[in-house]
Amino acid sequence: MGCYGSLEDKTGCWCPLYCAEETEMYELLQLSKVSFLQMLNALQVTRGSKKRFGAAGALALIAFLALYLSGLYSNMLGSMFAEAGIGEFFVPIMTLIVAPLSLILTLQSAGSALFGGKDTDFLLSLPISTFFVSLSKMSALYLENLLFSGLWMIPVGIVAYMKKIVPDAGCFVRLLPAIVTLPLLSALIAGLGGFLMTLAGSRAKHKALAQSVAGLALFMIFFLGAMQINNLTPLLLSRREEARRLFDTWLLPFGLLGKGVAGSWSALAFAFLLCVLPFLAFTWLYSIRYKKILAGLQSRALRSDYRVGSMTRQGQGAALLKKEIARLFSTPSYLMNCCISVVLLIAFSIWAVVDRKNMELLRAVMGDGWIAPLLLICIEPLVAMIYPSAVSVSLEGKTLWILKEAPVDVRAVFASKAALNLVVAVPALLLSTLLLVLSGNVSVMDGCCMLLVCLSLSAFLALAGLIVNLHFPCLDAGNDMRVVKNSASALISTFGGLLFVGALVLLLVVTRSLVAFWAFCLMLAAALCALAALLWKYLERRGVEIFREL
Repeated sequence: MGCYGSLEDKTGCWCPLYCAEETEMYELLQLSKVSFLQMLNALQVTRGSKKRFGAAGALALIAFLALYLSGLYSNMLGSMFAEAGIGEFFVPIMTLIVAPLSLILTLQSAGSALFGGKDTDFLLSLPISTFFVSLSKMSALYLENLLFSGLWMIPVGIVAYMKKIVPDAGCFVRLLPAIVTLPLLSALIAGLGGFLMTLAGSRAKHKALAQSVAGLALFMIFFLGAMQINNLTPLLLSRREEARRLFDTWLLPFGLLGKGVAGSWSALAFAFLLCVLPFLAFTWLYSIRYKKILAGLQSRALRSDYRVGSMTRQGQGAALLKKEIARLFSTPSYLMNCCISVVLLIAFSIWAVVDRKNMELLRAVMGDGWIAPLLLICIEPLVAMIYPSAVSVSLEGKTLWILKEAPVDVRAVFASKAALNLVVAVPALLLSTLLLVLSGNVSVMDGCCMLLVCLSLSAFLALAGLIVNLHFPCLDAGNDMRVVKNSASALISTFGGLLFVGALVLLLVVTRSLVAFWAFCLMLAAALCALAALLWKYLERRGVEIFREL
């Protein structure tokens, strides 16, 4: 008896009912595999032998980040909780930390994961249930969260066993279902956020603007919610019964996972059901609206406001920079991921102005001489996470040939792409410095020195990101989100910039007692400008050759 044509060979089935079930499972697995590989495809680069290195290196970087951060926090919190006699809260707190962290890392890519991809029309034309297509995309989002949170939980289990928080070695066996369950929460919330952002874009006249505003609002809500975790530590130390009630009500999934790792298999089963049922329910609701939202995204409004008029003359540099700015503000994924740290930078400056109590406490503990250095240490990582130039070449995609064939100097192309970083960073840095100076937290002299360091750092990282993108381009990704968030150049530039800033922070701490702050800032700014000049020379020579070979 034939069953779905060629699928009979794959299932080896002869019973129609059993074969249909096997075929549906096979379809779901294959669709999930395709969706997940699409998410990883942006880690590939398009330059021959570097293809595998780019993907493996980027994945290794994610693995290192998860293991390093988890090991650091697990060891610190594990020791503190064990000494305070509140070890029962260790695993719930660590799962509560990784859930919003994993969510923030995947929130901006959720909309693209659910509704992006060039093969969507082809998939919907196949004799496959829309629910299965939706479930495969949610499964890919789940696997992306599993990659980070699964590695995060490994040091948690090791520390829990070594600190005698969990007495038996069976915790490593019980840790596996906890690892499988935990990403369901992050994937569910990320999928809901991506669904709401895309829904807002599909109904608005200005789709890109609506998605950007909705994405920014959701990000700030989740970010502020994650910051509330800091308030749990004093609650655990002073009011344990209230903390237990909290993990039995509002934070029930995390409390169940903690009890499960400690030895309760029934708690693990209940936690899994509590996470997987809403996950499947949301997927079903999302599948109902799937085609309608896609139609709204693909629609184009007709314009009737064309007029005859004169155009102003512009130089090559101004025209290219205008093109880069237009692409940034018309691509929500590009704007949100590369520039979200601008919002955080301004929010941090406002906090430093408003929260005078903590600033006075910090001044009393550290002394007046450490306020400006500490503020600089907080601002520099935010500057490092502004990285439009690191993906600007990849975003040209298949239209790169237009830029290459245009009568434009390649050095002007490089200058416009690097200048985009400064266009984004400079206004935020000026506003941030002005707020800090007016609040009285730093002097005018220290504020100017901090601004000079941050501007030179932004210029250096802009050129460095552009060089990384030339060496690790991703010109054939399915959509912009793959390039902006998951590509090798984006990951290398972001984490590489943070590591570089970490080295600068270490240098500041070591030399703080030897050199005045203003002198350190001037020397550091001069060194960064010299390094930026060297990078520009490299772009003028080797960079031009690489660009022409793309």
